[in-house]
Amino acid sequence: MRLLKPKEAAALPREALEAHIFSLLRGCRGLLALRSAHAHLTRLRLPRLTAAFALSKLLASCASAPAAAASFYARSLFDQIPDPTAFCYNSLIRALPAAGPAPALAVYRRMLRAGSPRPNTFTLAFAFALKACAAVPAPSEGRQLHAQALRQGQ
Repeated sequence: MRLLKPKEAAALPREALEAHIFSLLRGCRGLLALRSAHAHLTRLRLPRLTAAFALSKLLASCASAPAAAASFYARSLFDQIPDPTAFCYNSLIRALPAAGPAPALAVYRRMLRAGSPRPNTFTLAFAFALKACAAVPAPSEGRQLHAQALRQGQ
């Protein structure tokens, strides 16, 4: 895949930039490749919305990276996203169990305290948070999550 230069990226419409991001990340195998893609995207000086999109896709890619270090990298990516979506929270919760289940549960609680985005039928945050509760073990929190899921029709 040919990497874009900043001037080329600036001339492209948003849809073309997003296609470039998908293509770039699809070729990433492992944490080193993800970091390299992140560096490339940073050099492009993407517009704010496209940069947030790129960070969310990088974050989702971290969730499938095997290295435990991917959990810490995912957290640093998440902290750069100005207004995290449910997709971002879900991706981070998925990426964190490699660092132990407690951080994933803490992120789920943070998502609930923030009030937005709420877990919904389009996220698997409940499932990943329940998995973290089972691993800790945290049966009380697991029962609370289960009750929330039932209330929200999950």
